[in-house]
Amino acid sequence: MAARTRRDVEVTLHDLVVPSLQSRQQTGHLLLAGLLWPRVNIANRSCEKEISLQQGRADWQQADWCRKILFKESVDNTFGLELSLSCPLSRAQLQEFSRYLAGNIIKLGAEVVDDALPFPGGDAAALPLLYASKSLLQTKKPEIIVRGTCAISLSELPEEGTQLLEVPLFSERELVRRRREGGHRDHVRYTRETLLAVGAPDGLARIQLRSL
Repeated sequence: MAARTRRDVEVTLHDLVVPSLQSRQQTGHLLLAGLLWPRVNIANRSCEKEISLQQGRADWQQADWCRKILFKESVDNTFGLELSLSCPLSRAQLQEFSRYLAGNIIKLGAEVVDDALPFPGGDAAALPLLYASKSLLQTKKPEIIVRGTCAISLSELPEEGTQLLEVPLFSERELVRRRREGGHRDHVRYTRETLLAVGAPDGLARIQLRSL
């Protein structure tokens, strides 16, 4: 049997581009990142960050470490990385989603309390947390416009130093343009042109991995 390998890695943002947003001067988004099966018995690790794009681009090369860090995690052999970008959100919408995340955290806490108290009073002990989580979970999750995944093998990463990883992004939405033709005395008709199809390439994210 081949020896299992495990390594501690740091995953940070490097840069990101979404061509379908290049006509927008500045947009605010939520970037959702997930480590898929980083090691045995751990199915997922997740991270959410508020980011700003300038004409569909963001660059974290000179950014503060706290702004670009995604994960610092122990990983085994082969694992996955998933990135999802929300539609443009206003400041109020970003704050609402922060409330949604808070509701999820409180809900998880209530489930832990309930499981930890296996006697009739357990449900009552969890009740205040469950009530708070239901109030905070009223916010709808934002629409995702691009998503990308890739598999990472430790055997392909240097044991020292850093390596850039490219994650192609694909559209989760359809962009169409409608045109009105004719008018006045002519028959009016409308045409529909697909500018971006679901599943079509729409950008690239570059992630930096560093072995610790």
